[in-house]
Amino acid sequence: MQAGGSWRADILYSLATTQACIILMNKAACCDSTWVRAEALIMCFRKSINPALPVVPVVFPDGQIDDVFLKTHEPFQFNEIQRLTLKFENHCTPAAIAQTIAALPELQAVRSTPAKCAAWVQDVADLLAKLEPHILLRAVPPLRLDLTEAALGNAAAQSLRFGWAMANLLHEEEADVCSKSFTQLISALSKEQAGKLGKYLIMNWVVNQSVEILLHALRRPDKHGWLVLNTHYSDIAQHYHARALVEAQSMGLIVKTISITASTDDLEDMDSLVGHVDNALWTELTRSGKQGLKYDPQSSNNRQSLQDAVKNYAQSQRVLVCQLTAKFNRAPVTIALRQRYPHIVFFVLDETAPAQLHPEARQLQPPLLDASLDALDQLKDDCETLLKNNFQ
Repeated sequence: MQAGGSWRADILYSLATTQACIILMNKAACCDSTWVRAEALIMCFRKSINPALPVVPVVFPDGQIDDVFLKTHEPFQFNEIQRLTLKFENHCTPAAIAQTIAALPELQAVRSTPAKCAAWVQDVADLLAKLEPHILLRAVPPLRLDLTEAALGNAAAQSLRFGWAMANLLHEEEADVCSKSFTQLISALSKEQAGKLGKYLIMNWVVNQSVEILLHALRRPDKHGWLVLNTHYSDIAQHYHARALVEAQSMGLIVKTISITASTDDLEDMDSLVGHVDNALWTELTRSGKQGLKYDPQSSNNRQSLQDAVKNYAQSQRVLVCQLTAKFNRAPVTIALRQRYPHIVFFVLDETAPAQLHPEARQLQPPLLDASLDALDQLKDDCETLLKNNFQ
């Protein structure tokens, strides 16, 4: 970095576009630096979007990685990345250490690989990069960016830098900060652009840890196919789905969601609940179901047709997500559904945070508390008001 440059914008731009990441961890980085932890989290999230992105943790002799990093980064499977542990010896120089790291095959392999970042960041950056620098400058104060036009070159380079830096910050900032920046930008956007940006800001309310868990489930339903969200609001679930879909589409995945409710009194025992899921899948996926023919659990032909339909849908980068209500969240039911449909992601809304879950169940984090729901409602109201006032 050059003296007089915009260091924060440069770092954010690099975090979004770099082709590899090396995390150097000594005691100060692991225990004291909030910047290192935040930047490492961003890179681990990028790796969850693009598993081919090399992330190389390098642990210095005094690095206390087990105390801080493994716990903080656990949702991103950071503990599954092989670490390079350094042992200083008399002949060990900084240059020698740097050469050892640079020679790693994982880093050599990506020298000519195009960068691939989170699709949410890419889409927001594309929207913002179309605006003039003086427009983007109006939205800088809420994001605490210290940028000067002289440091960023010509207008096109300024817009590109501003767009990427702001997209990364909007990706991490609280709802009120996002709405303040949106207020400054909306007058320069078309109705379509403003509507899309507003939708993405609401998606941003879904934290990266939860998106990472969702993406793991979409990639490997057989391993991570039972997810629990501690709410009964279906519109909240839609925000989680929408955010995951943006990232899934960038990976070439096609996701189909079926909402299955069970509010009637006759759906109490395990067989009736599992049968209710069978009927919903039959109606949605099979030709017979779409023609109105009822599913018969006693018919071996019906069972085989349904199994074939589910298996066929799970092929060719397609993923089926079943959204279930809390009544399904019982250990015998979850076990039966997971055994019967290992290629389906089950997304359960249960505000009671039950103790008895399927052993593979993963709860989306952090839990939805009243404060976070209030912040989401306020952000939605702010976005709707801004759109209405600017595009009457």
